Amino acid sequence: MLTKMKLLLPFILLLSLGFNLFGQTYGQKIVAAVIVAEAGIDGVRGMTAVAEVIRNRADKRGTTMLAAVQRAGQFTPVVKLGSVDAVYKKFHRYPQYSEALKIARVAYNTPEKLPGLSKGATHYHEYQIRPYWIKSMSRVSVIGRHYFYLNL
Repeated sequence: MLTKMKLLLPFILLLSLGFNLFGQTYGQKIVAAVIVAEAGIDGVRGMTAVAEVIRNRADKRGTTMLAAVQRAGQFTPVVKLGSVDAVYKKFHRYPQYSEALKIARVAYNTPEKLPGLSKGATHYHEYQIRPYWIKSMSRVSVIGRHYFYLNL
C-alpha cells in the first residue's frame, strides 16, 4: 500500500497545483470562456488577440492568466455575470469554445507561439465604447470589433 502511495504522490502533487493529466486545466477552461465572451464573434484572430492581452497582463503582474481574468473589474463578462465560473457556465457550450480552448492552451503552455496580433497590448475595448483609460494609452492594433492599446 505504501509503495502505491509513493507512486501516486507525484500525480497528486501535479493535480493539486492545477494540472490536468487528461486534457485542459481549470484555468485554461475559464480563460477560454472569457475569450469567447469577449471576442467569440471576431473569430480566431479576435479571440487570439484577446488571449494575448490576457497573457500580457498576467506576465506584467507575474501571475497566471486565470488570476488575470479573476482580477476585479478587468473583464466585462466577469463583472456582468459575477464570477469566472458563471462565465464558464454560460459560454462553454458556444460553438467557438473549442477553438478558444485551443488558443488558451497555447497561451498557457507555449505563449511564444502566439502570433503577436495584439502587438503587446495590455488593454482593449469594443469600438463603440470609449473608456476613460484610453487617454493614457496608445492604440496599436484594431482586430474585429476591438481596439488594442499599450501604456504610453
